[in-house]
Amino acid sequence: MIDAAREKAEPRTRLLFELLLGTGQRIGDVLKMKWSDFDGEAISVRQGKTKANLWIPAPQMLLQALGSVNGGVKFGHCGGAKVGQFGASALERAALI
Repeated sequence: MIDAAREKAEPRTRLLFELLLGTGQRIGDVLKMKWSDFDGEAISVRQGKTKANLWIPAPQMLLQALGSVNGGVKFGHCGGAKVGQFGASALERAALI
C-alpha cells in the first residue's frame, strides 16, 4: 500500500507523505517545516506540542522526495532568492520551486 501511494502521488503530495512517514512528526509540525530546516541529511524540528528540539536523519525515500520536488535547485534557494524569506509552509515552498 505504501509503495502504491508513492507511485501514484504527485511530487508535493509525495513530499508530505514522506515527511510524515520519514520523520514520524505530527501534521502540524510537518507543515511548518522549512527548506532551511533541512541540512542535506537531516531535518531540524521544534515540536509544537512538546517544544522538544529534534534532529531527525532523513531516510532515503524522503531524500528522493525532497530532490524530486526541489527539481535539482539547491535546497534553500529559489531563483536566486532564499526560499525561507517567503515565510511559506513546506508545501507552499515546494510549489515555488
